[in-house]
Amino acid sequence: MNMGFNLPQTTMLCAVNLFDQAGQLTEAYQLVNEVPHNLLGACRVHQNVELGEIAANNLLRLEPNLASHYIPLANIYPSAGLWEKAVEVRENMMRKEVRKEPGCSWIEFGDGVHRFTAGDESLPHGEQLLNFLEILLEKLKKEGYVHETCVLRAILMRRKRKTLCVVTARD
Repeated sequence: MNMGFNLPQTTMLCAVNLFDQAGQLTEAYQLVNEVPHNLLGACRVHQNVELGEIAANNLLRLEPNLASHYIPLANIYPSAGLWEKAVEVRENMMRKEVRKEPGCSWIEFGDGVHRFTAGDESLPHGEQLLNFLEILLEKLKKEGYVHETCVLRAILMRRKRKTLCVVTARD
Protein backbone atom coordinates (compact mmCIF):
# COMPACT_ATOMS: atom_id res chain seq x y z
CA MET A 1 0.00 0.00 0.00
CA ASN A 2 1.42 3.38 -1.03
CA MET A 3 1.05 5.73 1.93
CA GLY A 4 2.49 8.66 -0.03
CA PHE A 5 5.28 9.31 2.48
CA ASN A 6 8.23 11.32 1.36
CA LEU A 7 11.59 11.24 3.11
CA PRO A 8 10.89 13.91 5.75
CA GLN A 9 7.63 12.18 6.77
CA THR A 10 9.39 8.81 6.93
CA THR A 11 12.12 10.38 9.02
CA MET A 12 9.52 11.83 11.36
CA LEU A 13 7.83 8.43 11.72
CA CYS A 14 11.21 6.91 12.55
CA ALA A 15 11.75 9.58 15.19
CA VAL A 16 8.31 8.86 16.68
CA ASN A 17 9.19 5.16 16.72
CA LEU A 18 12.49 5.91 18.50
CA PHE A 19 10.69 8.04 21.10
CA ASP A 20 8.20 5.18 21.53
CA GLN A 21 10.95 2.60 22.07
CA ALA A 22 12.63 4.91 24.59
CA GLY A 23 9.35 5.36 26.46
CA GLN A 24 9.31 9.10 25.68
CA LEU A 25 5.70 9.37 24.55
CA THR A 26 5.44 13.05 25.46
CA GLU A 27 8.24 13.87 23.03
CA ALA A 28 6.62 11.73 20.33
CA TYR A 29 3.31 13.51 20.90
CA GLN A 30 4.98 16.94 20.69
CA LEU A 31 6.71 15.99 17.45
CA VAL A 32 3.47 14.81 15.85
CA ASN A 33 1.65 17.95 16.99
CA GLU A 34 4.28 20.15 15.35
CA VAL A 35 3.53 18.72 11.92
CA PRO A 36 0.22 20.56 11.21
CA HIS A 37 1.76 23.84 12.42
CA ASN A 38 4.79 23.33 10.18
CA LEU A 39 2.46 22.51 7.29
CA LEU A 40 0.47 25.69 7.94
CA GLY A 41 3.68 27.73 7.89
CA ALA A 42 4.77 26.06 4.66
CA CYS A 43 1.38 26.78 3.10
CA ARG A 44 1.83 30.45 3.99
CA VAL A 45 5.25 30.53 2.37
CA HIS A 46 4.03 28.71 -0.77
CA GLN A 47 0.62 30.43 -0.82
CA ASN A 48 -1.34 27.16 -0.81
CA VAL A 49 -4.76 28.24 0.45
CA GLU A 50 -6.46 24.84 0.28
CA LEU A 51 -3.87 22.94 2.33
CA GLY A 52 -3.48 25.92 4.64
CA GLU A 53 -7.18 25.83 5.47
CA ILE A 54 -7.01 22.09 6.18
CA ALA A 55 -3.97 22.47 8.44
CA ALA A 56 -5.50 25.46 10.24
CA ASN A 57 -8.82 23.69 10.80
CA ASN A 58 -7.02 20.66 12.23
CA LEU A 59 -5.00 22.88 14.57
CA LEU A 60 -8.05 24.93 15.59
CA ARG A 61 -9.97 21.76 16.44
CA LEU A 62 -7.20 20.86 18.89
CA GLU A 63 -6.43 24.33 20.26
CA PRO A 64 -9.10 26.89 19.29
CA ASN A 65 -7.69 29.70 21.45
CA LEU A 66 -4.14 29.81 20.11
CA ALA A 67 -3.44 32.88 17.98
CA SER A 68 -0.53 31.16 16.22
CA HIS A 69 -3.06 28.90 14.48
CA TYR A 70 -5.05 31.84 13.07
CA ILE A 71 -2.32 34.26 12.01
CA PRO A 72 -0.65 32.20 9.24
CA LEU A 73 -4.07 31.49 7.70
CA ALA A 74 -4.98 35.18 7.89
CA ASN A 75 -1.69 35.89 6.08
CA ILE A 76 -2.25 33.24 3.38
CA TYR A 77 -5.49 34.79 2.18
CA PRO A 78 -4.26 38.27 1.11
CA SER A 79 -1.46 36.74 -0.95
CA ALA A 80 -4.19 34.89 -2.89
CA GLY A 81 -6.33 38.05 -3.17
CA LEU A 82 -8.84 36.72 -0.62
CA TRP A 83 -8.94 39.81 1.56
CA GLU A 84 -12.47 39.17 2.85
CA LYS A 85 -11.46 35.74 4.15
CA ALA A 86 -8.50 37.32 5.94
CA VAL A 87 -10.89 39.77 7.59
CA GLU A 88 -13.16 36.85 8.57
CA VAL A 89 -10.26 35.10 10.32
CA ARG A 90 -9.38 38.29 12.24
CA GLU A 91 -13.03 38.85 13.16
CA ASN A 92 -13.30 35.25 14.32
CA MET A 93 -10.28 35.84 16.55
CA MET A 94 -11.93 38.93 18.03
CA ARG A 95 -15.22 37.10 18.58
CA LYS A 96 -13.39 34.33 20.42
CA GLU A 97 -11.21 36.90 22.23
CA VAL A 98 -8.03 35.29 20.85
CA ARG A 99 -5.23 37.81 20.98
CA LYS A 100 -1.79 37.70 19.44
CA GLU A 101 1.05 39.04 21.50
CA PRO A 102 2.83 41.64 19.40
CA GLY A 103 6.10 40.41 18.01
CA CYS A 104 9.16 42.49 18.66
CA SER A 105 12.60 42.92 17.21
CA TRP A 106 15.90 44.16 18.50
CA ILE A 107 18.45 46.10 16.58
CA GLU A 108 21.88 47.37 17.49
CA PHE A 109 22.00 50.98 16.41
CA GLY A 110 23.89 54.03 17.59
CA ASP A 111 24.23 53.97 21.35
CA GLY A 112 22.94 50.45 22.05
CA VAL A 113 20.41 47.73 21.41
CA HIS A 114 16.85 48.90 20.85
CA ARG A 115 13.64 46.87 21.12
CA PHE A 116 10.67 47.79 18.95
CA THR A 117 7.34 46.48 17.72
CA ALA A 118 5.47 47.18 14.48
CA GLY A 119 4.17 50.72 14.51
CA ASP A 120 6.33 51.75 17.48
CA GLU A 121 7.26 55.37 16.91
CA SER A 122 8.69 56.06 20.37
CA LEU A 123 12.17 54.74 19.69
CA PRO A 124 15.17 56.88 20.45
CA HIS A 125 16.62 57.86 17.08
CA GLY A 126 13.40 56.55 15.48
CA GLU A 127 13.73 58.54 12.28
CA GLN A 128 17.39 57.57 11.84
CA LEU A 129 16.52 53.94 12.54
CA LEU A 130 13.73 53.93 9.93
CA ASN A 131 16.12 55.45 7.39
CA PHE A 132 18.65 52.74 8.21
CA LEU A 133 15.99 50.02 7.78
CA GLU A 134 14.91 51.47 4.43
CA ILE A 135 18.52 51.35 3.19
CA LEU A 136 18.94 47.83 4.56
CA LEU A 137 15.74 46.65 2.86
CA GLU A 138 16.89 48.10 -0.48
CA LYS A 139 20.25 46.34 -0.16
CA LEU A 140 18.49 43.07 0.64
CA LYS A 141 16.19 43.45 -2.37
CA LYS A 142 19.20 44.01 -4.65
CA GLU A 143 20.58 40.70 -3.37
CA GLY A 144 17.30 38.95 -4.26
CA TYR A 145 15.64 38.85 -0.84
CA VAL A 146 11.84 38.97 -0.83
CA HIS A 147 10.43 39.59 2.62
CA GLU A 148 7.53 37.37 3.72
CA THR A 149 5.48 39.92 5.61
CA CYS A 150 4.41 43.41 4.82
CA VAL A 151 5.10 44.89 8.28
CA LEU A 152 8.10 46.94 7.20
CA ARG A 153 6.28 48.01 4.03
CA ALA A 154 3.31 49.10 6.16
CA ILE A 155 5.58 51.18 8.40
CA LEU A 156 7.24 52.79 5.40
CA MET A 157 3.89 53.46 3.70
CA ARG A 158 2.50 55.02 6.90
CA ARG A 159 5.59 57.20 7.00
CA LYS A 160 5.08 58.28 3.37
CA ARG A 161 1.43 59.10 4.06
CA LYS A 162 2.46 61.29 6.99
CA THR A 163 4.96 63.06 4.75
CA LEU A 164 2.29 63.59 2.09
CA CYS A 165 -0.10 64.95 4.72
CA VAL A 166 2.51 67.45 5.90
CA VAL A 167 3.33 68.50 2.32
CA THR A 168 -0.38 68.80 1.45
CA ALA A 169 -1.07 70.80 4.61
CA ARG A 170 1.66 73.27 3.67
CA ASP A 171 0.22 73.92 0.19
